[in-house]
Amino acid sequence: RLQGDWSSDVCSSDLADITPRFQEGQQIDGVFFQDSQHGWAVLSAKGPSIDIDSTEDGGATWKEQSIDVKAFPRLRDYAGSCQPFFLDPKRGWLMFRLQSSSNFSFGVFLTTTDGGARWEQLPAPPAGGNSWTQLPKPPSAGPVRFRSPARGWLLGGANSNKLYVTSDGGRSWSAASPPAPVCGFDGVEPRYRFPTFKD
Repeated sequence: RLQGDWSSDVCSSDLADITPRFQEGQQIDGVFFQDSQHGWAVLSAKGPSIDIDSTEDGGATWKEQSIDVKAFPRLRDYAGSCQPFFLDPKRGWLMFRLQSSSNFSFGVFLTTTDGGARWEQLPAPPAGGNSWTQLPKPPSAGPVRFRSPARGWLLGGANSNKLYVTSDGGRSWSAASPPAPVCGFDGVEPRYRFPTFKD
């Protein structure tokens, strides 16, 4: 159980506190667990300063790594919402939502291939993801999903009504155009969720 504004359908007495150690003034901006053991938490403080903590033992211990904010000038407009996604313990992506009006959705998109020791900024994504209140449950689902190092999807847009696909690891995106649902509600704009896959 991570402390903060997280909801759960599990009785809290059955949960262990796995919250990473906070520095004074830090907050958790995003969380992703690949499985029951491997997880990442993005913590920030005003400035901004940004850390990505990782666990390999289900949150019993956390390893802290700082992101060099000066290397990514657009992060000065960071809005305090970051959605991480890791395909495996080495390869991951971070979508930082930037401050903007509610009519826009801007983001900074970083990727790593070495578990977060080094981060590379990818070209600006077509959307900066969603706000926490618009995310699908659970919060760790996030707006970015990858099925392979190259193939991924991005949910976003000002109204969470856009779906994008990449075939090159997030270096370029194109709008996905799934068929609109036939539900008899003229003028209602659909909201998208990630595709599901079955073996």
